Amino acid sequence: MKVRFLNIATAAVLATGLVSAFAPDAMAQRPGNAATCQDNIFGGLFEECREQSGGPAGNDNATRIAALFEREVIADFKVDDSSGAIANVFDITSTGEGVGTMNFLDSTLANSTFAFVIKGGNGYAAYLFNGISELSNLSWSTGGPGLSHATLYVFDTPTTPGTQVPEPATLLGLVALGGVMVGQKAISRKS
Repeated sequence: MKVRFLNIATAAVLATGLVSAFAPDAMAQRPGNAATCQDNIFGGLFEECREQSGGPAGNDNATRIAALFEREVIADFKVDDSSGAIANVFDITSTGEGVGTMNFLDSTLANSTFAFVIKGGNGYAAYLFNGISELSNLSWSTGGPGLSHATLYVFDTPTTPGTQVPEPATLLGLVALGGVMVGQKAISRKS
């Protein structure tokens, strides 16, 4: 009885090993295609697009996006579905597999630097905007896979340095220096 059980167990393990070794690729657990950059979306209003895919790098977060564009992320807003909205920030709607429309609801984005990330399959496409002239009815596409989520990352926009205003004491010093020079010129003419 013991030998018979061992033979059955050995045969089951061997059969399982053989089946898994020769299983077709279609049956293997593989993630779908990654989202890819598309030139014909967002009305062409973005500055650049960068793609990431596979493993942990296939999921976006503030740290990865900051490193990707070498900018500091100060806020992020995520719709964790193929359609939805973040009140007063943006809404996104899927109109088909991996395509749809969206609206930026925050008018301050018109003058902000931000990245909009579209995640699909095992990767994402991150679009960099330096302000945007159109805020509504923008088309988007993952380039194939269905939309997993969309995230808006707002970057710290460096302020431009203001015009330097000279201090009153500096102006007084310049006037005094000019007076000394005029006085020296007058003295040298008399000599």
